[in-house]
Amino acid sequence: METGKVERTIVLLTDFGQSCFAGIMKGVILNINENAKVIDLTHEVEPGNIVEASFILKKSFRYYPPRSIFVNVVDPSVGTARKILILYKPKEDYIFMAPDNGLLYPLIEKDDLIYEVDNDTYFLKPTSTTFHGRDIFAPISAFLSIGLPINAVASKIEKDLVKRLELPHAKVGDSYVEGVPIFADRFGNLITNIEGEALTGRKIKRISFGEIEVTGLYSNFEAAKGKGIGAVIGSFGVLELFTYLGSLKEEIPDWRDKKIQIEFED
Repeated sequence: METGKVERTIVLLTDFGQSCFAGIMKGVILNINENAKVIDLTHEVEPGNIVEASFILKKSFRYYPPRSIFVNVVDPSVGTARKILILYKPKEDYIFMAPDNGLLYPLIEKDDLIYEVDNDTYFLKPTSTTFHGRDIFAPISAFLSIGLPINAVASKIEKDLVKRLELPHAKVGDSYVEGVPIFADRFGNLITNIEGEALTGRKIKRISFGEIEVTGLYSNFEAAKGKGIGAVIGSFGVLELFTYLGSLKEEIPDWRDKKIQIEFED
């Protein structure tokens, strides 16, 4: 297909880390659309962690311009009969691709359209059973970026056919909030599911992380310097736990098994 003016930005989210796989996907995209603008959202999702991938995508996608294509390859079931989905948000003209493993489910809103990829015309051949990011996601996103309509590669399906995934919700009571860490970021800070709005206007009496006392809720990281484990409302708008210039992930190896409790004063 002839390439022309760049139609859409392609945004990649994977669990590939520093391997060659994301680079290979970009090569496939550029072979189809040499003018493609390809942006890395992240390739550092914990391998196979669909909840982390979904959380990051949901908190990040609206920072990208309309007409962006989000290609999400966190795919523990690659090569099985699981579907490959395209989610279309008509208001912003956003396109999302992902395996049908729940990753896209928390993003679906009332007016969105869901498609199942069912036309292999645009796949790379032969198609690997272990690298659909290269052979399916990359070429389809590239063709979509230069104007191929979604219905040329996929058929519309009902939303109730999409695999459900509910991101963990914090428990909010009259005198407390209880949540869990979702993932650890590059700095070892623990990103939780406690929305900052749940703390608005409340006076905090105590914050604990399992049996560990958190020294307080701070306005920035440096404010907790020398004070031990602190909390902050981070850039995602949720509570984060951290140690200043340290890695809480490394300090508390069993961080996944602990809950965050916030108690409010009467």
